[in-house]
Amino acid sequence: MLDDPAKKRYHLLDCFRGIAFINMAVYHALFLLWDMYDIRPLSNIVMEVYQNLICTSFILISGASLTLMKKSIRDILKLALAAAAVSLATYIATPEYFISFGILHFFTLALIIGTLLKPQLLKIPPAAGAAVSLILFSVLRFADDGFGGFFSIRLFDFPKFLYNFPLSFVLGFPSPSYSSGDYFGLIPWIFAYFAGFFIFRLIRANKKASDFFYKNPKPLFVSFLGRHTLILYLIHQPIIYAVLIIMFKLLG
Repeated sequence: MLDDPAKKRYHLLDCFRGIAFINMAVYHALFLLWDMYDIRPLSNIVMEVYQNLICTSFILISGASLTLMKKSIRDILKLALAAAAVSLATYIATPEYFISFGILHFFTLALIIGTLLKPQLLKIPPAAGAAVSLILFSVLRFADDGFGGFFSIRLFDFPKFLYNFPLSFVLGFPSPSYSSGDYFGLIPWIFAYFAGFFIFRLIRANKKASDFFYKNPKPLFVSFLGRHTLILYLIHQPIIYAVLIIMFKLLG
């Protein structure tokens, strides 16, 4: 039974998710230092790059996890409730940073779409699927800014009507007046999600690579963080906020 890949716990995947969570917590601590105390250890450009690396890694790992899922309804419900809780909490506590469609909202829809499309996605050769997904993600990365291209090089503009219909922000085409404290439209991020799915299929198809992911549970603490990222995501910012307030009060 332990040789069945479907029954394995891919500890290294948990570890990568835990590393991504640690980086996210560091980023939010740095952001709160700037927002609350005007302390900026890193430049705006470095912070933006750091944020994008963290988010992309989380989404790639979540796409990889889709390959292991059998039943997704419970996970979809948990994500939907967590996303709703984040929206409600930010609306009440920090309306200036109200999150109407953040990363948890994206993960909810991505899991629904991924679950529905999984039978078809499994028919696509993983190397081709990964390559196409990464290309589409790169080309569509700046869809929310109105254009497509590589590394911010403008190749084409999206039609303006895409940004002016109800809930266009869900697809990745927010109107000029739309704002959200955290925003991840389906385009382009769904293609990073699919890229993670196909890349991990390639890993699982290679016995040595698959065993390496399976047999590497250490460091256990980081792996533990990776197994509980949802609840940690919901509580880590209030904890960081409280720690900073206490620390700066003690420091005078």
